[in-house]
Amino acid sequence: MSKRNEQEEIEQPQRECLQILFDRETTLGELVEQVCRVKRGRRIDVIIPPDHPALASAVAVAYLGQALGVREGVAAVCGDKEIRLQLKRAGMTVRSGESAPADTASSARAFEAWSAGALTMPRKRKSPLLKKSYVIGAVVAAVTGLFLFSVVLPRAEVVVVVETRDVERRERFTADARVQTAPSDVRHLRGTIAEGRAEVTVRVPIDALSESGTRAEGGLAFENQTGNPVDVSPDTPLTSEDGTGYAVAQAVTIPPATVSEDNSVVFGAVAARARAREPGVQGNRASGRLMIGSVPAARQSRVYAVIAFPFTGGANRLGKVVSDAHVAQALPQAKDALKEKLRMIVVPDGDDAWWEVEALTMATTTEVQVQPPIGEEADEMTLTLRGTVTALLLSREDVLWLFELRAQDCAGSLCRLAAANIAPRTIASSGAEGELRLERTVRAGIKADDLARRIAGMSVQDARHLVLSTPQVNDVRIILRRSIRGFLPRDAGKIEIRIE
Repeated sequence: MSKRNEQEEIEQPQRECLQILFDRETTLGELVEQVCRVKRGRRIDVIIPPDHPALASAVAVAYLGQALGVREGVAAVCGDKEIRLQLKRAGMTVRSGESAPADTASSARAFEAWSAGALTMPRKRKSPLLKKSYVIGAVVAAVTGLFLFSVVLPRAEVVVVVETRDVERRERFTADARVQTAPSDVRHLRGTIAEGRAEVTVRVPIDALSESGTRAEGGLAFENQTGNPVDVSPDTPLTSEDGTGYAVAQAVTIPPATVSEDNSVVFGAVAARARAREPGVQGNRASGRLMIGSVPAARQSRVYAVIAFPFTGGANRLGKVVSDAHVAQALPQAKDALKEKLRMIVVPDGDDAWWEVEALTMATTTEVQVQPPIGEEADEMTLTLRGTVTALLLSREDVLWLFELRAQDCAGSLCRLAAANIAPRTIASSGAEGELRLERTVRAGIKADDLARRIAGMSVQDARHLVLSTPQVNDVRIILRRSIRGFLPRDAGKIEIRIE
């Protein structure tokens, strides 16, 4: 028989029935894994040596029978009758060691080839083309990401701080509301006097608890031993020996001391009702002397007040009380809001046709109202301010023409217009006459487009060095966005230049 035919005889039983040896080095789990890796539909004979150490336990034999018995075409070949019986009970097909395939020689050679490693379990191999596609996809994704973060997405913001200087110019003018056309000479600018009234309300919540209650009330007798009258108003502090403050209900005047016909001195005296400045029982007092705060210390022994009627009715209680501190807290905010509202009345936001002259803008607070009054209990205090404004407005176009400027030269807060040598009394309903002073902040001339083209594609360090080497540049700040390379975009259009 030729060698080729002999090889075919060996491969034929391998295709029809695959034999797997359960040798001593193989565990139960590994055996089950080997069987499961074989393609379904193929017959498998598992050769089980009777003396295998893993089969010493009946539990292990039952596990093997259950694990392999669920697969169709798998049979156990074992010479031990007891092991065959246990495997059969577990649901596995069994054969004795003598019930081998018909061609014993071929089966033996196949078994020897398996034991020697010539036959391997069929494994699913990945297609080389699939591996290449994975590699190509990863490379494309990496290149795309690098392109996006290097070219498309990066943006840069460059803030250049340049040197500035203030320039002042003065020009004579005449503002006249009757002028309707552009000025033909320096003395006729379009202008008007604007007036307005406004009201703002600020609410302040009262959260903290403070001493509340009622204030003690009583009567005082004032005495003046000097030759000069003394005025006492409700704002004049009256203080007891322990520091408790009192105030008169109405202003009084203590007459001076006089000399009677019998040459006796008659001290000046007057009576007045008063109350404690703060609520609480500390204001209750039956007698005592009160010092008058407006009287100099050297004369307080001769001008004073004594308690004529006891102070009673003072009571303590904790509550939310409106105080001077709440008013002081809300007043600055209310004044700023009133000033802004008055300005908006005079020159509405977005109206660039008129220019407000600062020196002739007069905003006055005419009324301040606190509700509820100070000393009352409340959860919230309301502060209301009312005010008026009078302002001189000049045509922005005419002012720029007067000082020979362009609109961009006075963008933002670069220009400030004020009046000079003009008294408020010269303002008439038709306008005003006098001298204008224009204060203008001039920045160094840096062309943003040229600078962006020069630093495009540079590293942050190189771009910073180049910008700082430009004359009249004090500082520079460079902010990169969505860049992983630390370089400015190559496209100058993606670089924003701000001059400050």
